Amino acid sequence: MAEPFEARTYVSKSGNTLRYRFMKPIDDDPKKKYPLVLCLHHGGTHGTDNIIQIDGSGAAQLLSSSGNRNTYPAFIFVPQCPQMYTWADIGESVIETIQALESAYTVDPKRIYVTGVSGGGYGSWYFICAHPKMFAAAIPVCGAGDTSLAKNIIDIPVWAFQGEQDNLFPARLSREMIAAIRKAGGHPRYTEFPREGQ
Repeated sequence: MAEPFEARTYVSKSGNTLRYRFMKPIDDDPKKKYPLVLCLHHGGTHGTDNIIQIDGSGAAQLLSSSGNRNTYPAFIFVPQCPQMYTWADIGESVIETIQALESAYTVDPKRIYVTGVSGGGYGSWYFICAHPKMFAAAIPVCGAGDTSLAKNIIDIPVWAFQGEQDNLFPARLSREMIAAIRKAGGHPRYTEFPREGQ
C-alpha cells in the first residue's frame, strides 16, 4: 500500500527528523494549485519504518486509489509519529513540513485539510485547534479534543465521526468537543454510529 507514495524525511529547525510519505497528483500541472491532505495514522502504526503509517490511515488509502486520484487530485501527506510520542509532541515538525511542501509545490494554501482516526482523530483536533488559520476543514474520526480551545475553530468546517461503543476514545469525548464548538458559535457536523466501536 505504501509503494505509490514517495518515502521522504524532513529535519526540523530544532533538529528533529520527521519521516513521511508523499503523493503528488497524477497530472501535476504546475499552472494549477491543488489541495493538500494531511492524513494522520492511528496509534497502532507508530514507528520509524516510514511504511506502516499508510496501513494506519484509511484516508490515505482511499485518496490514493486511482479513481479518487483522478476525481480528486491532491497532494497527500502522511507523516509517521514515532513510538512513545503523540501528534502534539511532533506537531511543529509536521507544520514545518507542510510549509516546506507549500514552498516546493503548487499547494493551494486555502485548501489544506486534516483527517485521522483514533490517535489520528486526536491529532486532527490538535492541529486545527493549535493552527486554526492553516486548515480549511477537518474530519476527526474517533478522536478527542481540548474543549477549552473550541473557540479557536468555530469558523473551520468540521465533520466528526464516532463509534458509540469506542473503548479507546469514548463517544462522550467527541460529543463534548462538538458541544463546545456549538456553544462557542460554530456549526460542526457530527455522525455517531450506534453499537459500533472504532
